[in-house]
Amino acid sequence: MDTSPLFNSRQHKAVQILACGNIHVIDRAARIFSVPSQRKNHLPYRVNLAAQTCNCYDNAIALQHCKHLRAAEMRERELTMTVTAAPAPLKFKTYDQLFAHYAK
Repeated sequence: MDTSPLFNSRQHKAVQILACGNIHVIDRAARIFSVPSQRKNHLPYRVNLAAQTCNCYDNAIALQHCKHLRAAEMRERELTMTVTAAPAPLKFKTYDQLFAHYAK
């Protein structure tokens, strides 16, 4: 795993983006996500995890693994986590009451 300051910075920013909760799945089968920009009044980025592409500068021009890709990868992991089912409620054995014996 890369431990350079640039990696840590992008990872930290990806966590911030994920925390906002605005990452949307466009096509789950094709692994395409809409990831918001951290800049105000900026359109969201389109991230294709299958092709490892994003339309931001870092990925499209500089060919860097950008924060948007990292955030989409984390969101995909969240969506694919298996949820354990709640255990079935306990069933207790019940007995018939002989109310005729109590009425005497």
